[in-house]
Amino acid sequence: MQYSRESTAYDLSKFERKPERKPQMQVIKGRKEKKKSNAVPIIKAFFAAVIVIGITSLMIINRITLTEIGEDINDANANLEILQSENTRLNVELEGKMSLKNIEDKAKNELGLTKMNNYQVQYLSLTEGDKIEITEPKSGGGILSTITGWFDKIKEYLGS
Repeated sequence: MQYSRESTAYDLSKFERKPERKPQMQVIKGRKEKKKSNAVPIIKAFFAAVIVIGITSLMIINRITLTEIGEDINDANANLEILQSENTRLNVELEGKMSLKNIEDKAKNELGLTKMNNYQVQYLSLTEGDKIEITEPKSGGGILSTITGWFDKIKEYLGS
């Protein structure tokens, strides 16, 4: 092992308090101190007040608009209820007028109609049966009429 010749003692000078340095003041002549303008805070306050008043005005206008819309909705709902009750009344009146008894009374009293009796009924008999009649094409005319007949049959077949 090798020994060091250095001192193993602590350096206590690192822990001592150092004298505080006082800032040196310099006096400069010729410069005047700038006066702070009092207008800047006043302008800021003015714009802040304008913004607050603007937002408050918008909120009031919004509330007024919502109130008016709510009143319109309430009026429309009241009209809807009135119209629904009128519709119900008219449906009941229609059902009363369309009843079978009222129709029968009107037919007897106003139109003078009576119920049908058996002697007023007439029956028709249609029992002759079904008949199919086939007409024969007229022969004669030659080859040209035969070819025309074939074309007519083809048109008839394709048409139906």
